Amino acid sequence: MDATQFERAKVLVPSLATADVTVFKAGLLQDNFTWGASAAIEWWTCDFKQRGDLQKLVAAGAKQADCKTLLSRLCNALSVGDCKAAIGQFTTGEFNRSGWLQYFFNEAAGAVGSKPHTDPDRRLVVDIGNSFFFKNGGDIEQKYAYDTVDAKVFKQLLYVLLTIGFDRVPATKEHILAGDSSNALIMSHMLWAGNDDEDAPKSPGGIAIKRIPIRYKWRCDSRQYSDVVAANGFVTKSNSEGYARLKSLREDWHPFSDEGPRSYMWFRKGQTDNCLYNVVSVGTGDWQGFVVYPKIDLSGGAVNKLSGYLGTRKVNCKSVKTSTVVQLDLPVSETYLYLFLQIGPVFDTGAAQGSNAYPEVGMASIPLKNIFGALRFVRYHLGPEASVKDDAGMIVFCDKSKTHENSDDAHSIRASCGREVYGATAIQFETVKNAPPLQVKWAATGYTKQPANTPFDFNGDKYIVLLPLTA
Repeated sequence: MDATQFERAKVLVPSLATADVTVFKAGLLQDNFTWGASAAIEWWTCDFKQRGDLQKLVAAGAKQADCKTLLSRLCNALSVGDCKAAIGQFTTGEFNRSGWLQYFFNEAAGAVGSKPHTDPDRRLVVDIGNSFFFKNGGDIEQKYAYDTVDAKVFKQLLYVLLTIGFDRVPATKEHILAGDSSNALIMSHMLWAGNDDEDAPKSPGGIAIKRIPIRYKWRCDSRQYSDVVAANGFVTKSNSEGYARLKSLREDWHPFSDEGPRSYMWFRKGQTDNCLYNVVSVGTGDWQGFVVYPKIDLSGGAVNKLSGYLGTRKVNCKSVKTSTVVQLDLPVSETYLYLFLQIGPVFDTGAAQGSNAYPEVGMASIPLKNIFGALRFVRYHLGPEASVKDDAGMIVFCDKSKTHENSDDAHSIRASCGREVYGATAIQFETVKNAPPLQVKWAATGYTKQPANTPFDFNGDKYIVLLPLTA
């Protein structure tokens, strides 16, 4: 504890009555949230000698011994791991203050996990966690309720965690020209998708960003085509007004309520992955690797929580044991596969991930003018509604009656990129639309295709789905 705080503590401690431990604790913490009070005392920064000296100053009273014990516990710093566990214990929702603190803190904790205790970023993470919590015996106690912290102060805390746990990634040509990123390594992972005769933008040091050709890409989304048209394409969640307001990203305590922070892409250091809310992630593989999204385990662990869940349908299945045909109730969901052109700034997420690379890149947006169209895919999950998981597998197929092409001349690929590019993209669209049903599953190594008619488990017995299936 620094000398100024220690002098304040030496005045405060003996002034507090010790007849009641709860009252004594309230006196130590009153008006003392360290990020909002200039005269705050960071109890957890005491060294061993300071703690002993302060305990000697505890006033006489009926609960003096218990008050000394409490003071000693307040002076013990929680580790990064303990703070992370405490924040998880007191999280009451994904998108309220507690949930957003957990999201940003977990990423910051991952980023500083291997750094020495003297590292400034690690100390900031420890300070934020200890500002809210301490260990009283075997229990974690919350010093201050999140909603009692001033909105500006809470936003500051989240922004500090954002800058520690995430790398800032350029999202526009202007960002690239200004070299506006967390570090030079991030700039080295930037790509520019453009025409052969188009020069890639250069950073302030004169280094040209690597140019890659314009390519068609696939992306799955639970939103229907009409919703994407209304939104003028895909933007990050933090820049989608409806979603942002629903998930508290426009609250005055959230860092993405400011246009500045949300104008960038952000890369999670701890997870070595794109930010869930400020990057449009785009896979680099073929279309089969996208129709398996969204996953059950990323949707609350239950198939009926999937976005796009349609309920169960009776499906003719053949028993492997008896060869008889029975009807099973299989859960069904839908997803929309979008074909678009990748143009402009691209963040090479896989290169930034290193040895644990996942085949994807990040983009700040995909405007409607670069979207060719959408295909509705229906997914039959192979197992009972109550227990089916991603590793059980699914059968997916295109509903040819619900395909959408971007025919608006003012916003079409034909208008923006020319007839040749349009024609090549159209061939890909038709090929996937007419593809046969696909049986897939998730394994430890990721998504894998299965041979047609691969048996699946349903309440302990093996079955094979009999095609066709209804859309």
